[in-house]
Amino acid sequence: SGEIKTFYEVEDSVTKYQKEYESGLIDSEQKSKYFSDFKAKVYKFTAEMLTRMVSQQDDYRIKLLSQQLQQMQEDVRARKAEQDAEKQGLMTSMQSLQSEAAKLRTSEAILKQKIIDLKEEREKYEKQCGELSGTVRELEFRFERQMLEYNKEREEKIKQEVNQLMQQLGQIEKEF
Repeated sequence: SGEIKTFYEVEDSVTKYQKEYESGLIDSEQKSKYFSDFKAKVYKFTAEMLTRMVSQQDDYRIKLLSQQLQQMQEDVRARKAEQDAEKQGLMTSMQSLQSEAAKLRTSEAILKQKIIDLKEEREKYEKQCGELSGTVRELEFRFERQMLEYNKEREEKIKQEVNQLMQQLGQIEKEF
């Protein structure tokens, strides 16, 4: 008879074989050939079923592995996107810090220049103070000298006037 394609056909074949065997309609030589054919059909069916099961298991495993691989790829893409976003954030922060550092360097340079300018200005004022101090001392010295000369002249003038007055007094006394 034909090929066995399902477990029901195996069950039907076994039942049919059992009935024919027990009925005594099949002689011993035919029983042996019938049994050999039956065994071959069952073995072929079993082999096909095992092959199908293994193939289905392999297909299932391949499908499962494909899904896992796809999930891993999605996870990697998501992590890469997160890392790219984090990297972009860090780059933005770094650019901001570099900009801030440049501003600080500029401010520092401006302050250093102001310090240099203020030192030069202080030195200029100190020099002017020194010159003024020298000028003040010179003026004080001149004033003192002029005062001494003036006092000396006044003293001499007073002496002359006193002498004159004394002479006039002396003449007035002579006249009286």
